[in-house]
Amino acid sequence: MNARSPSETKAQSLRERQREQTSAAILDAAEESFAEKGLANAHMNDIATRVGVAVGTLYNHFKDRDSLLAALLENRRAELLARIDAFLDRAPGTFRDDLAGFVGEMGAFFEQHSRFHIILHRMEWGLNQDSYPATAACAPEMKRELFLRMEKLMRRGVKQKALRPQLADARKPVRLDPLVVGLAREREELVGHAQRHFGTGGLGFTRSWLPHAAR
Repeated sequence: MNARSPSETKAQSLRERQREQTSAAILDAAEESFAEKGLANAHMNDIATRVGVAVGTLYNHFKDRDSLLAALLENRRAELLARIDAFLDRAPGTFRDDLAGFVGEMGAFFEQHSRFHIILHRMEWGLNQDSYPATAACAPEMKRELFLRMEKLMRRGVKQKALRPQLADARKPVRLDPLVVGLAREREELVGHAQRHFGTGGLGFTRSWLPHAAR
C-alpha cells in the first residue's frame, strides 16, 4: 500500500475542511429557513439559495430535508450539552445557585440560537413524523441527555441536603415549579429572553425541554 505524499495529504485535509465549512453553512441556512418558513414549507432550493450553492451540492451533503433537520438537531444538541457539561464540571456551589446556573446556561444557549428554539417549538407542536422520521427518532435523545444532566445536579442537591433523596431521580414526575419560577423571577434576563422571543408562554415551552424534576 502506497503512503500518501505530503501534497496529497494536504489537499485531502483542505477538501475535508471545505466540506465541513459547507456543511456548517448549510446547517445555518437550514436553521434560518425552518424557523422562518416552518417545517413543511422550508425547501431545499431555498436553503441552497441562502447558502449560495447549487441544490445538487446540498444533496451531496444531506439526502433530504429530514436528514438535514436531524443533522441540525444533533449539531445543536451537541453544542448545548457541551455547554451544560462545562458548567457542571466547574466546582459546585449551592444547589440553588447551581440550578439557577443550569437554567441560565440553557437560556443563554437559546438566546444565541433563537431560531433553533423556534424550530424546537415547531417540532413540539407540529412535527410530521411520516415526513421527518429521522428527526422524530433523534429528538427524544436530546431530552434524555438533559435528564441525565439534571439528575447529576439533583444528586448534588441531595448531598447538600437541599433536596429530599426521592427528588434525586430527574425521571420521576416530581415538580419544583415554585423554585424554578422563583429563580426566573430573581433573574429577569431569563424571563426577558422568553418574553422577547416567545411571548408569555415562552417559559412554559422552555420548561417542556427541561427534565420533569425541573418543572
